[in-house]
Amino acid sequence: MNWGKSIALAFILFASFILYLISRMVREQVDLIRPDYYVEEITYDSKLKKIKNTNHLDIKCEIRDSLNITFPNKISEVKILLFRPADIKKDLKYKFQNIFTISLPIRDLAKGKWILKVEWEALNKSHYYEKIITI
Repeated sequence: MNWGKSIALAFILFASFILYLISRMVREQVDLIRPDYYVEEITYDSKLKKIKNTNHLDIKCEIRDSLNITFPNKISEVKILLFRPADIKKDLKYKFQNIFTISLPIRDLAKGKWILKVEWEALNKSHYYEKIITI
């Protein structure tokens, strides 16, 4: 085999490899963290204010057979998001009313990283709590 054929063969193999990588990348699903990512970013200051309101509260979050969240006092309405960074389709949303303690089953959750996001209002202040959970 002469040099011309070897160079041509190397070029064809390289081009085939690049085309394979491009086809793999096109088929890979890439999601934004949230569909309303830009709107969420604009309202980030209000989220920081909610976190500041929450810092002095004693919120207990324990994981055993279930995910248990205990608030310092009774809450009229709580919104909970179990956020799965790896797959947006597995996110779970809950809404509770007139609650002091919440218990959520975790046996059906996929193993890996989850982010618990809790929002509520108490004493005319908005609150936000976030915790990373590994199952």
